Amino acid sequence: MKTAIEVHDELQKTFASGDVDAMLQLFDENCVIREAPDLPFGGDWKGREGVVALTTRMSELFDMVPTPIGTYEVDESRFIAHVSMEMTSKATGEKHTIPILEMYTVKNGRIVEAFPHYWNAGALTTPVSADDMGLAAEES
Repeated sequence: MKTAIEVHDELQKTFASGDVDAMLQLFDENCVIREAPDLPFGGDWKGREGVVALTTRMSELFDMVPTPIGTYEVDESRFIAHVSMEMTSKATGEKHTIPILEMYTVKNGRIVEAFPHYWNAGALTTPVSADDMGLAAEES
């Protein structure tokens, strides 16, 4: 069984290569990504289809360039990824570089939960229109 850090390493590799199918296989079928509710892509995104929907939603709003900074193993089932994300609003062209800490939980070699924390998340709510703010994930 893969440890959390091994799953992280594979996640980085598949993301960098653009292999979406391989990346999705790293997520449990019942996974949840918990984005802050005040973000334009906020809410709980559930299952692999939620991973795709979240990625699509973020890509509709922003051009994003991630820069990995570090990964910290908490234990065999949890890791924290530290990323600097350059996010440019497609609506306004406004650009922000946001430090992000993402807490991941891994079970049976797959990601079951991701919980991102954005520094200055408010910067991501202003460069989108009011209509965009109403299109967050449905809570269930």
